[in-house]
Amino acid sequence: MAEKEERHLSWDEIHEKCVALAEQVQSGSDKFKGLVAVATGGLTPTHIIAKILGIKEIHAACISTYEDENPFQRAKAVIHSLPLLEDEGAGYLFIDDMIDSGRTFDILRLQYPKAKFACLYAKERSLQLADFMVEKMRENGWLVFPWEARYEKPAEQNYDVPRPRVS
Repeated sequence: MAEKEERHLSWDEIHEKCVALAEQVQSGSDKFKGLVAVATGGLTPTHIIAKILGIKEIHAACISTYEDENPFQRAKAVIHSLPLLEDEGAGYLFIDDMIDSGRTFDILRLQYPKAKFACLYAKERSLQLADFMVEKMRENGWLVFPWEARYEKPAEQNYDVPRPRVS
């Protein structure tokens, strides 16, 4: 197996990709009444694209398919929450930052077969899962988005400490 090629993305690059994705969506025949951000990676792109397209109705679909401790390790998919959308998702565009294995979009397509799906980046093996996509990436590529800064977990907090009285 080839070593992962890590690429750090800038905020400017993300904005450029969001503009390009919004232009693709605008030039297509579909008209969307709402957007669904695939959390957490799709939250920022969805916000930017909603502003460009002038779409006010925004939802979130929360699914985990990676381990928090090791983002390179696949995990059992966990659905945390899904939006209630009428007509099997018709008129909605789901947006994620990237498609890697395609598991997340596969799960969402089962729930919303009439929805459309978009991403900024897609690995070669998953290109067919996106109705709209900006950049194809190699299988051994790994993107680090600007909102994914590597933070240390905060120390355990003791919330049982008495709070000062306010008079």
